[in-house]
Amino acid sequence: MNEKEAVRAVKDEYREVLKYIAYEIREMKNDRKNHNNGYVHGLFSKRYKARHMHIAICELRGIPYEKIEEKCHENNMPNRREIKRIKEQFEDRVSKLTTEEAVIEVTPDASKKLYVLVRRDLDSKGAQAIQAGHAAIKYVQNNDCADWDNTLVYLYVKDKDSLFEYLSTFGQNLPHFESFCEPDLNNELTAIATLTDRFDLFEQLILM
Repeated sequence: MNEKEAVRAVKDEYREVLKYIAYEIREMKNDRKNHNNGYVHGLFSKRYKARHMHIAICELRGIPYEKIEEKCHENNMPNRREIKRIKEQFEDRVSKLTTEEAVIEVTPDASKKLYVLVRRDLDSKGAQAIQAGHAAIKYVQNNDCADWDNTLVYLYVKDKDSLFEYLSTFGQNLPHFESFCEPDLNNELTAIATLTDRFDLFEQLILM
């Protein structure tokens, strides 16, 4: 993969992440009625992340900050250090794709499905979907998915202990998997994802 192709691929990845964060924010807003005083823990941090990622992506496209947030109050300026960090992550990702030629594409003989296991004891369906999405995105970003048939399967496990049991099973039977721990839940394990054709590992689970 040449540098131009890598830049385009990483921009697409970042856009997808932004879309998902926007989905998370909408779900959190919809969940306000279930919380005292309408406060939803983690909503501010999601907005903060979305804002700074949006600014970083726009600036990487050559758009000056003054054109991105034309009416921003002087007391609400973005954190330039955070924007710099996001840009550095972007450049590192481009470099990795360029040097390792890590092309993610579907091949004609793709036969594996992306299985995501998420805790059923989380607060709501929206929270479950958010955590499962985190694990899925993490897997796709960090692993070769050339033999993925584009099927995404969300499955329930009972609770955190059950999820840890499957982590052990994955470690014994699968070469690659990713776990996600939610910072807003004291870094508790909430979901795991793996790409496999071993459906037999999940026969006891039900669809989300």
